[in-house]
Amino acid sequence: MTTTKAQNAGEWLCVQKRSEIEAALNYSLVRQGPIPMAFEPFASAVVADVLRDKAIGKGTLEKAIVASPETAFEALTRAAQFKLLPGSAYRKFFLIPRTRRGRLEVNGQIGYMGLCDVTTRHPRVHSVEAFLVYEGEEFDFNPGTGKLHHRWNPRVDRSDDAMIAGYAKVIITEPQGVTPVLDAPLYWPMTRDDILKRRDCSDAYRYAEKGAKDSPWHLWFAEMARKTVLIGGLNHGSVPMDMGVGGLITAEIEQDVIRPAAPQPKPSRGSEIREALGMEPSEPPFDLVEEAVAWIKSRTSIADLRSGVDRWQHFEGIDAETIANAYEDKEHEL
Repeated sequence: MTTTKAQNAGEWLCVQKRSEIEAALNYSLVRQGPIPMAFEPFASAVVADVLRDKAIGKGTLEKAIVASPETAFEALTRAAQFKLLPGSAYRKFFLIPRTRRGRLEVNGQIGYMGLCDVTTRHPRVHSVEAFLVYEGEEFDFNPGTGKLHHRWNPRVDRSDDAMIAGYAKVIITEPQGVTPVLDAPLYWPMTRDDILKRRDCSDAYRYAEKGAKDSPWHLWFAEMARKTVLIGGLNHGSVPMDMGVGGLITAEIEQDVIRPAAPQPKPSRGSEIREALGMEPSEPPFDLVEEAVAWIKSRTSIADLRSGVDRWQHFEGIDAETIANAYEDKEHEL
């Protein structure tokens, strides 16, 4: 990452924050840390994800980085601390653009594969897996004995709508060794309703439901359902934790909790990023708050409403709050 002009906002951010990202990559949250990750492959993964998003005709991720580089940096810092390559190509840590109260942000979300990766770094965790149960398969769990029976059936409908339950399976090792306790795996079952309740709390899912339906829940439902039951299994108390696993689960639960709107972020460096990349907004920014509010009120669809988000990112303080309230009201109406 030594080019004088970045090819996209992802590279620009990585170059600007290289020292902080390298510090996060070198910091270990677990007692038995993973192999250190170099800055170059990490930054290359960010660049590739932004390019992929542009290649499929969206470009929303780059706009979100430009509009709110502080949220993008926060997401990248989390990925770096957990030593996970970001981007949908690896499906370990997703960078998801979203609009929150009229401001584009970047939301970092760990995937099922990333959760398994981090969890198995714990010296007491031999293996972790999660499985889904579909209508027509034999399934029984006795919480008293901890015994679970699931007979996989290749002839049943395995579509998302046919999923009826899921369960996590964790095999731990002996307290003072590396020998797996294979005769006593830990199970944690969840019903379909339990899984969907967690899905419906996801900001990324609820945002995508109003528009492109392109969140991880929409694109990889089975994988996200498995991640949900695995989080349940890791969080119920029987699986050993350290700062890595515990911090990861806490961060994921916080992502899924419906929270009150956060204070407006500080003005971003969007104009500086655009200038460095040679980017121009598709439409000029609004000069007056009243113009932005009138434009918002005149929109007739969610997609149309979101198309103008980058036109008011330069407003601050009470002006930004006024626009955010108008955006929120119109989004609720649509």
